[in-house]
Amino acid sequence: MAQQSAISPRTHLRPIILGMLDSLHLGLVGSNLYHRVKYYADVKTLFRNARYRIHGAPDGLPLPPARLIYLSVGGWDAEGFYQAGVLDASNIRRLLEENGLAIEKFPEILDFGCGCGRIIRQWKGLLRTKVHGTDYNYAAIEWCRRALPFADFRTNSTAPSLAYDDNKFDFVYARSVFTHLTEQLQKPWMDELRRIVKPGGFLLFTVHGASRFDKQLTPGEQEHFTRGQLVVKYPRYGSSNFCGAFHPESYVRKHLAKGFTVVDYIPEGGAWAQDWYLLQKLG
Repeated sequence: MAQQSAISPRTHLRPIILGMLDSLHLGLVGSNLYHRVKYYADVKTLFRNARYRIHGAPDGLPLPPARLIYLSVGGWDAEGFYQAGVLDASNIRRLLEENGLAIEKFPEILDFGCGCGRIIRQWKGLLRTKVHGTDYNYAAIEWCRRALPFADFRTNSTAPSLAYDDNKFDFVYARSVFTHLTEQLQKPWMDELRRIVKPGGFLLFTVHGASRFDKQLTPGEQEHFTRGQLVVKYPRYGSSNFCGAFHPESYVRKHLAKGFTVVDYIPEGGAWAQDWYLLQKLG
């Protein structure tokens, strides 16, 4: 298990600049504008995206437009978007297999916060599994419905609840969702996911842990983190990529895992070095 980093004595410019924008209520607008200008000035990425779209994704499925890729992952690189989905799907499979499970054996699974299908597109071959995806981004869900017809897609709001029956799913995963929720929504969403998971079913989710905090948190926020407290940056932009939540392991186990057994914990797993938790719902 990874050890928590020591508090960094350095002052990083990024949190200072973002903090200034946030104080002016320009954080999300400024960040989106900056990344859009940066993308259109990046000839190399523009060319690579065009070439990738001409030849198509390796799985033979359509690729979402760049604007939806950005809203889902905070970047514009179509090939990077696709490869990150391949990596995360592979990690999900491996984590399940290491715990004696197989995604093919689950009758119904849900990608909570599926965005424009980065991971869910990898489950096209699950012929005996009913695949579901839900997200609050209506445009992303509409694109998924057209491009990925093998799965069932629904929209949700930024706060619970979900339009699914109690005890419906054998397996639910939430990849980089709790990383962008305000503190007020962390436990309610976890309660909602527990509601829709079958007794004995599994929930997999990822969070920003100790590997990320020293580069993005102020010294005061780092102190809160090391004391086991959740840290949420820019909460007024909750549920967007601009809002960032940082979870100490002790906080997850004490507050979010209630009603579950922690089956496995993988620090810094997969793309973007997030911590992975595999939970099983108590019967």
